[in-house]
Amino acid sequence: MRNYLFALLLVFLCVGSRAQEGEGLRGTVYGTVTDAVTHEGVPFAQVVVEGGSVGALADSAGRYRIERVPTGYRSLKAASVGYREVITPSFLVTASAASEVNIELEMEAARAGEVVVTGRAMRHTENQLLGNRALSLQQIEKSPGGNRDISKVVQNLPGVAATPIQRNDLIVRGGGPNENKFYLDRIEIPILNHFTTQGASGGNVSIVNSDFLAAARLYTSTFPVGRASGLSSVLDLRMREGNSEKLRVKATVGASDLALTIDSPVGKKGSIIASVRQSYLQVLFGLLELPFLPTYNDAQIKYSHHFDSRNHLYIVGLGSLDRSRLNFSMKDLTPDRQQILEYLPENDQWSYVLGAVYTRYTSGGSLNIVASTDRLNNSLQKWQNNDPAQGKNIDYRSNESGLRFRAEYDADLGRGFALSAGGGLQRAAYDNRTFRRLSVDGVAVDERYSTDISLVRYAAFASVDKSLAGGRVHVNVGLRLDGNSYSAQTADPLEQFSPRLGASYRFAPRWTVSASAGRYYQEPPYTSMGYRDGTGRLVNRQRLRYIRSDQATVGVAFEPTRRSRLSLEGFYKHYDRYPMSLIDSTAIGSKGADVFAVGAEPAVSDGRARAYGLEAEYRNDDLWGFLFTAAYTYYHSEFRRWERGTPAPRGAWTPSNWDYRHLLSLVVMRSLPRGWDVGLRWRYAGGGPYTPYDAELSSEIDSWQASHRPVADYSLVNSERLPAFHQLDVRIDKTWYFRRWTLGVYLDIQNAYNYKAYGQPGLMPERDATGQYVPDPARPGHYKMMTYEDELGGTIIPTFGITVGF
Repeated sequence: MRNYLFALLLVFLCVGSRAQEGEGLRGTVYGTVTDAVTHEGVPFAQVVVEGGSVGALADSAGRYRIERVPTGYRSLKAASVGYREVITPSFLVTASAASEVNIELEMEAARAGEVVVTGRAMRHTENQLLGNRALSLQQIEKSPGGNRDISKVVQNLPGVAATPIQRNDLIVRGGGPNENKFYLDRIEIPILNHFTTQGASGGNVSIVNSDFLAAARLYTSTFPVGRASGLSSVLDLRMREGNSEKLRVKATVGASDLALTIDSPVGKKGSIIASVRQSYLQVLFGLLELPFLPTYNDAQIKYSHHFDSRNHLYIVGLGSLDRSRLNFSMKDLTPDRQQILEYLPENDQWSYVLGAVYTRYTSGGSLNIVASTDRLNNSLQKWQNNDPAQGKNIDYRSNESGLRFRAEYDADLGRGFALSAGGGLQRAAYDNRTFRRLSVDGVAVDERYSTDISLVRYAAFASVDKSLAGGRVHVNVGLRLDGNSYSAQTADPLEQFSPRLGASYRFAPRWTVSASAGRYYQEPPYTSMGYRDGTGRLVNRQRLRYIRSDQATVGVAFEPTRRSRLSLEGFYKHYDRYPMSLIDSTAIGSKGADVFAVGAEPAVSDGRARAYGLEAEYRNDDLWGFLFTAAYTYYHSEFRRWERGTPAPRGAWTPSNWDYRHLLSLVVMRSLPRGWDVGLRWRYAGGGPYTPYDAELSSEIDSWQASHRPVADYSLVNSERLPAFHQLDVRIDKTWYFRRWTLGVYLDIQNAYNYKAYGQPGLMPERDATGQYVPDPARPGHYKMMTYEDELGGTIIPTFGITVGF
C-alpha cells in the first residue's frame, strides 16, 4: 500500500507540474441583483469581485456582467443605497463558460444613533438565530476526506459526530440518525443516502450530486416552522440553476463513481441541469477485501422556468438504484469478515423524489407552492449459512410512499415586521412483507407478518420576526401544529402544539448574544407504526405517540473581521414519549448503525432521554490566505433506564449509543497560484458506549442459528466504551483552465497515518478444520465460543479523481 501510494502521489505531482496551458485566462460572471422581498431588479447596484479590483454597475433592471474575472473559486460583494451589503457564497469561475450568479439584497434597517447595520459574509439570518451554519460550494467540493459527499462534509460542523464505521449516519447533538430531515430546494427528500437504513437516515453515499449544489445550511436548533421538524437537525440544500447562455458538460471520475452532468438553456426563459452517476464502489471494496460489494446508480434533474420577474417554476427529480452482494472471493477471511458474511443480508433498494415548486412574488412578499411524490422500495434476503438449500433467515420486502403538498407565504409587513405562514397536507402509505428468524432471550423464533397502512398528515405553521433598535435586536416567535390519522392519540394537532421563541442582541459592533427555546415533535418511523403481530393486528397503534423534545440554547458570537467568526453555544434537549422496544427494552433511536430496518418490532412511547453540551467554533475564510475551521463539542446523550412492564421509565440515566462525549474537527484549505488547492482535515471522536454480549445465551445453538449474531446483555446496557477514534485526511487538487474547456485532477487520502479503529470485541463459535461450528462437549446444546478483534477502520484509502468540463 505504501509503494502504491507513493507511486500515485509521484504521478500526480508530475502531471501537475506540466505546462500551464491557459495560465492567466479570465472568465465572465453575470446575473441579476433583486430585492429579496419583491424580486424586482435593484437598479444601479454595485457588484465587485471580493478581494479583487474588477466589478460592474447593474443596469436599470438590476442586470450586471463582469468581464475578466480571475478563474477559480470567487465571491461577489453587492451593495446599493438603502440595502444591506451582501457577500455571496463562493462559486467557480472558468474561462470556458460564463458563470451565472443571481443576488438578493435585503432592505437595510433604520439607523439608531450611531449604529449602522453593515453586511457580513457570515451573518446569520434574522429568523433563524442559533444553531445554523452554512457550507459553501468550495467547502463541499474540496473538503479533504469528503469525496464531494454532502453527508460527509457536514461532519466538519460542530455538534456532528464522525464515527470510524465510515457511514453517513447523521448524529447531531447526541440525537439518533432517525432525528433528521432533509430538503432540496424546499422539497422534502425522505431518503438522502444510498443503502439507507429504513426508519433512520444513514447510508453509505449521498444520493445528491454535488455538481448541482450552490450552498447548504444545517439547522441544529430553532428549526424553520415551515419544515417538518427533525429533533436533531434540518439539512437545507440549495441547487443552482442550469446555465442560461450555453450548453455545458462536465464528466467526473470520482473516488467511487463515474458522473456526467449537463446544464443548458431551454428556450429564452428556461434552463435545465441533469446528471447520472454509475458507481464502481464494488471494485474498490473488492480490492480492499471487504465482505460486501455495493453498487449504486442515481440520476438528478432540475428544470427552471422564469415566466417573468414575478413568476417562477422549477421541477426537481432525484432517484437511486442500489444493489449489495456478499463477497465470497476474499482470500484473507479474518474472523470479523467471516462474521459479517454470516449475518449480513443481500440488499436491493431503489427510491425516487419528484417535485415542483411554483413561486409568485408580490409587492410585499412571496407565495411558494410545493408539491412532490416520493417512494422507497427496500428488499433484503439472507440464506441460512449462505446456502439457499437450507432456507432463509431473512426475507424482507417493504415500500414507503408519499404525496406531499405545502403552501407558504412570506410577507414583509413593514416597520421591522416579517411574517411567514402556511400549511401542508400529505398522503402516506407503507407496506411490508417480512419473514425473519429471531433470537428472543436465547430462544429461536420464526416471525412472519404482512402489513400495509395508509395515513393522512396535516400541518399548519406561522412565525413573526421583529427587528428592533436599528437592527441590533431580532425576535422570532413561531408555532406549528402537526397531526396524522394513524390513531386517536396522533390525530389531534393540539397534542402536537409546537411553540418556539428566539432572540438575538448585538450589544457591541462585533458581538452578538442569542437564546432560543422550543418544543418540537416528530412522528415515529413507518416501521414501528406499521408493525403487526402474527394475527395481523397493529400492536403499536394504541401505544405510539409523536416523540416530544423540549430544547433550549444560548450562545455568544464574536466577529473579529468580516470573514471570521468565533462562537460558543450551549444546548439542552429533553425527550419524552420516546419509542422503546418491548423485545429488548432499548430505545428505538439507539439503533441504526448496524441494523437494516429500525423500529419493526413491538414498541411503546414511554421512553425519556436527554442530551446537553457545549459547542465552540472558530471559522476564518481568510486566515493569511487559508480557509480554517476548528469545531469542538462536549456533550452527554443519555436515556433513562427502562424496564418492561413498568408504567413509566425508571432508574438511572444511561449513555445512549451516540454518547461520544468529545468531538473535534480541524479543517485547513488553501488555494495556491497556478490552479493548485490543498487541504487537510483531522477528526477526533471519543469512544462510543456499547453493551457487552451475553456469552451464555449467545453460545446456545438454536439462538446462534436464528441470527448468527451474539446476544446482547441488556442488564449491562452501554456499560463499556470503545477507544477514541481519530483520523487525518489530505487532499490535493490541480485545475487547468483552457479557453474552451477545464481539466481538474485530485488526490484524496483518507486515514493518512493509518490509524487502526476497533469496535466491540467480537464473539462467535469456533470452527473446525472443515469450517463447521464446534459444539461444546461440556455443555450440550451450546457451541464453543471465541473472541476476536473487530477492526472498523485502519486502511489508508487513496483515491484519484478527474473532472473535465466543456
